[in-house]
Amino acid sequence: MASRGYLSPSPITTLPETEMPTAARMLAERTRTKEEVSAWLDRST
Repeated sequence: MASRGYLSPSPITTLPETEMPTAARMLAERTRTKEEVSAWLDRST
């Protein structure tokens, strides 16, 4: 994300279409990772 510092702050919906999949994928990966961590914690206890 630091490499995108030159972009002005804006909602994700205003990003160019070429940028949208990347942002959406990052959000999905972050969410999936959080779910995987929760599942791992549930299994380990």
